[in-house]
Amino acid sequence: MEPPSDARRTFLPSATGRGAPQGLADGRCHGHQPRHRRLGFVLGLARGGSAYWAYYQLSGFLVSMFLGILLLSAVQSLQDLKALGVTILAAAVTRAVLALYFFFSFVRGHKPYLRT
Repeated sequence: MEPPSDARRTFLPSATGRGAPQGLADGRCHGHQPRHRRLGFVLGLARGGSAYWAYYQLSGFLVSMFLGILLLSAVQSLQDLKALGVTILAAAVTRAVLALYFFFSFVRGHKPYLRT
């Protein structure tokens, strides 16, 4: 597989170990990175990689780690965990009710605008 174009370059080294840029299309960006590749972001920046794609790859990981740290500090008892579960369940039910309202108010009965 050829390395991606300059617009798709990232800061993570490829799995081949040659330091070639890695794109999102090859599916290797979500795998485990060994210890010697932790500075891949800085090395990619030095080699002219795209900050956009590096942010795109790292944002999910960083948000998950930050959320985990917040949950560890916020959930200190079983009551806290139950309250968090009730809050998430209430948000899911509210979203489902709003989706049903939108469907029955605006979508139902209209012909789709799909063309073949």
